[in-house]
Amino acid sequence: AGLLNINDENVHVDIQKINYTEKNGIAEIEIFENYTNETNSMQEIFYYFSLPESAVITGLWLSDDKTHKKYEFAVSPRGAAQQVYKNEVSRRVDPSLLEQTGPGMYRLRAFPIEAKNRFREDNTPPVFKLWLKYICIEKAGVYALPQLTEKRNAYFDKNTKFLINEKEVDKDKNWLPKNIVATTKFNIEEANSTENLPFKITKANMSENKSKGNIAIIIDPTYSMSHSANDLISAISELNKNFSGDIYFSNNNSFKKHNLKSFDIKNYLFFGNTSEYIVLKKFKQTNFEKKYDATVYITDAGTYESATNNYTSLSFEKPLYFLHLNNNLPKSYDDAILETIEKSGGSISGNTQNLISQIKFKASTKNNNIIYDADNNLIWDFTNSDSTLTNKNDNNLLKIAAKKEISILIQNSDSVTVSFLDKIHRIAVNNEIVTQYSSMIVLVNDRQKEALKKAEEDEDRFDREIEDGKEGLTKPNNPFTVTGTPEPEEWILIIISVLAIIVTLFKAKR
Repeated sequence: AGLLNINDENVHVDIQKINYTEKNGIAEIEIFENYTNETNSMQEIFYYFSLPESAVITGLWLSDDKTHKKYEFAVSPRGAAQQVYKNEVSRRVDPSLLEQTGPGMYRLRAFPIEAKNRFREDNTPPVFKLWLKYICIEKAGVYALPQLTEKRNAYFDKNTKFLINEKEVDKDKNWLPKNIVATTKFNIEEANSTENLPFKITKANMSENKSKGNIAIIIDPTYSMSHSANDLISAISELNKNFSGDIYFSNNNSFKKHNLKSFDIKNYLFFGNTSEYIVLKKFKQTNFEKKYDATVYITDAGTYESATNNYTSLSFEKPLYFLHLNNNLPKSYDDAILETIEKSGGSISGNTQNLISQIKFKASTKNNNIIYDADNNLIWDFTNSDSTLTNKNDNNLLKIAAKKEISILIQNSDSVTVSFLDKIHRIAVNNEIVTQYSSMIVLVNDRQKEALKKAEEDEDRFDREIEDGKEGLTKPNNPFTVTGTPEPEEWILIIISVLAIIVTLFKAKR
């Protein structure tokens, strides 16, 4: 299964480059990688990585020769892009797919990295290059770089050449450094002076917020939480200082209720592997939620792999927040949970103080056209917006704002219908950005583009299948795996296998 490819060293990253430009504390950052397949089979590279929520991905390109950015991305509905990518991989044809799988969480796949013994028609060795571009706001004098949470097949080492703005530098064993130094500061006054800006940015002052709301806390009952006991005790203690409320713990088919102030971890037995969705659905059916100003679900990395494709989003009347203990964020969220959180006006955090700030800010405002950026402690106010962000533009600040506006539109929607998703997808297309509903896919020929066009017209164009980690990438160690169009060595293997069966049957008959 695909899990076998985690941390495999099949494809070497020969060159990594980071090129960036900045203006007024906003950087446009491009990451380039050049790959060499060190096996005798085609390989797929697979990255899960994270970026700050305020960062926005704006480009993805591939090249299989000396041409610079030969194949360009298209912004497509997430379900259609995923379907076409999977179909093309089965045909062994080049595609690449970049998806947002949660707040600040992304999944990047590219195929095929040709085998090392395969030469091109011009007798040159195979080439595979990838470019990724995003924009990011300066924070504390630096710009954040993508941080790897899981990789498959690709690897980098001391022989990987690493450059920043074409200057070769040393780096550690990680995929990329944590950040690069900013030479300009993000200036709110200057940002708000942008011509025809349909929103306003202000700095949040959370010290003024003395709100002490009443919250419901749901503790993840799964066995893995038993390893996070100390982190759970610390998080509950901090929440108790700032809020009143109750703790709910799912036990079989019912909830045990405890007062927040009398929390004792000895009251809880962590067992099994129930998905967040099942627990939340059960909680909704009790109608407990209506008694509180917000609901907080406390978990570790969660149980994304336990999700199914049959889930539909739940309707929470008050904000739903997820707290991942010790910043143990998952690689991905299933779309039903993500949509449930966004529709409720809640958010996701790996830091208790960050979560407290988000809850207090939400409780302090009745304006649903305002969104709080906890990463940069900024307030984005779209009260006077008339959806001008649907117009095509090349302004980096507006691209970031477009993604914020999409979150507000989802929060204010009565129901997430296909026509509504088409509306917010147009914002993503016009601004050329990746969002939770719009992915980037790179295709290399007209047949693929026609297939994508057809998939984009289907009713399920936004329905994405769960990627539970068990999917096969390529299995170079399994000689009996044959996919799509067999390679020459696979045809030889098939013929030998058939001949062996015939000989065996003939001997048995004799």
